[in-house]
Amino acid sequence: MNEGEKQVLRDLKVRMTERLRECVKKRGRKIAAVWATDERIRTYVKAVAKNPEKHNVWEICAIVRFFEMLDRYDWHAKRAKLMIKMLELLKFQTDDGLRRVRLQPVQVFMVCVPYGLVKRVKVPVTDHATLETKMVWRVKRVIRNVVWMVPRKFGKTTLIAGMAVVEFFFGPSDAEIDIVSTTGRQAKICYGMIKLAMMDLVATNPLLERVKLRFNRESLFYDDKRDGAQAVNVFGDNPAALNGLKPSVAIEDESASMVDTASKAGNESRNTLESGQGPRLEPLSFQITTASKYVTGPFAQSLIGLKSVLMGERDNDEVFAMLFCPDVDDDESAVETWKKVHPLLGVTVQADYYAREWEKCIQDRTYLTEFRTKQLNVFDVPIGEAWIGGATVAKLMIDWDPMAMPWRSAMDAMMAIDLAQKWDFTAVSTAIYREDLRQIWVHTKCFLPDGIRVWTVPVNTAEGQMYLERWENPNAHSEGPSIWKVDENYVYLEEAPFDGKIHSGHPNSGLYQRWIDQGELVLTHGVVVDYDVVAQYVVDVSDHVSVQKIGYDDYKWREFANFLARRGGSDGLVAFGQTHGDFTAPTIFFERGVEMGSILLAKSEVVRWCFDNAVLDTDARGNVKPMKIGDYRRIDPVITDVMACGLWSDLGHTRHTKNDFDD
Repeated sequence: MNEGEKQVLRDLKVRMTERLRECVKKRGRKIAAVWATDERIRTYVKAVAKNPEKHNVWEICAIVRFFEMLDRYDWHAKRAKLMIKMLELLKFQTDDGLRRVRLQPVQVFMVCVPYGLVKRVKVPVTDHATLETKMVWRVKRVIRNVVWMVPRKFGKTTLIAGMAVVEFFFGPSDAEIDIVSTTGRQAKICYGMIKLAMMDLVATNPLLERVKLRFNRESLFYDDKRDGAQAVNVFGDNPAALNGLKPSVAIEDESASMVDTASKAGNESRNTLESGQGPRLEPLSFQITTASKYVTGPFAQSLIGLKSVLMGERDNDEVFAMLFCPDVDDDESAVETWKKVHPLLGVTVQADYYAREWEKCIQDRTYLTEFRTKQLNVFDVPIGEAWIGGATVAKLMIDWDPMAMPWRSAMDAMMAIDLAQKWDFTAVSTAIYREDLRQIWVHTKCFLPDGIRVWTVPVNTAEGQMYLERWENPNAHSEGPSIWKVDENYVYLEEAPFDGKIHSGHPNSGLYQRWIDQGELVLTHGVVVDYDVVAQYVVDVSDHVSVQKIGYDDYKWREFANFLARRGGSDGLVAFGQTHGDFTAPTIFFERGVEMGSILLAKSEVVRWCFDNAVLDTDARGNVKPMKIGDYRRIDPVITDVMACGLWSDLGHTRHTKNDFDD
């Protein structure tokens, strides 16, 4: 993480801390109801507001977001109290046998929020006697998706087991709690805790005398004609086994360790469970996990969206996340950092546990990844698994720009383009082969949208003609949005004029703006990259070098191809597959060229930063592809560099021989 990214998070913490302290001072019926639910909620919130340095930025953001949601929705104290009371009534297996647990303030808050926030909605209800359907008011949970990213030994499996038991007895009459874990072994651990807790509850509670539980190796169920059928099922990560389920509560354990394979996607099990929740009035899904080394896995990538919700950049009241990890300036060897990451240090784990684990890291540095992912709860790449770092490519950078080459140069070139979605880079790489030096030189230009909304109106409509008249008579006074530009088909309207600045709260905005000011990034107008600008750049480069092929990803390519065709630059288009299998040979070719010094890159801070963000990901078949290392990281220039060099490595379509690159 660079200094610009760190400063964004520092500023965010200061801003959110101030908002939290304002929230704590609030008074009112709903606030009083929250405090009255359990005194430990007030204790936790006020402790965070008083000592923000002992808590991480995402924890503070989550509390602030809770108070903001409380302004919009109601608080159902009875539901929250029931969950806490039952969790503390159940007995779980410990070293001393079956024992009750006492939840800590942070755990009480984490459990109460999803169950306490409710809204009133009208739902259709059918009278089975008359078969008439009418709309009635019901209380419904606001939050549908809960994410807890906590360090190891936080008690997450105990919480999962306890919530499953409570939902079994107090959920809908046909409650179905489905729990999926990374492995069958992990699933059985959770299942064993559920089974013991439920059997003890039934055996010791006279009100449950008539409940006859049935169970097998993976399921526990109770079927009564008067009450309906309830079930708890646990599964390993096998999506095929989840089809046909209708969970009222879906729980995914160790989400961060679920990765894509040749036969399934890493998030397929969760998607399968959630797709079965459609008939449920109040579906609830949990993702409870610790970080892992899989920095390119589905959960690691989903953290980008979760953090944008916590920051307030995106509105999604159905999601609530609690993330426990260090802040950007925290020392990973400091006791204060350990307590911040694991607020239950000395409660669910021994007080000296982290110190002993850190001592292992001092003795063996290869243990650092385990410590960082499991104890510090941050995604980390194991030592030796990172690909080509920025420091390495910096040694191979030269002053070179294809636009500085003579007009209509006879130098052959390959181009590769990675088109962007919102807030991604669009990267265009140009690679020439210097036969005299037996080297490939690669230059990459990156484009980024400014975030200002731009929309179009067809010229052949009445509205379009009105704006066209305004465009042709700019001195005429009129109200409405300003006009950005006009072409033969559309009038382009803008929310604000282009000013060369980024208009977004994206965490990398400060860093990107510096590169824009330095000329490293090209800023375009709109919330997505302006393909007109990119297409014109491709044509301009083609005026200086002889472009043989343009490699592209099929995604969004059709629209861009039209932009190129209008400028006469669509010759030589070659579809470049984006799978690991498609990238294996080009990636190996590029890596070898870097090692031999036969591939040189044009000087660019952006490209260097992107190589720092890239790791080499391997699929189940041994195929490889560069992937980004984590949140808010970009590697688009890395992808286009590999693609452009990969086109040169396909020597069957060039006038060069294989020996030119193998020597």
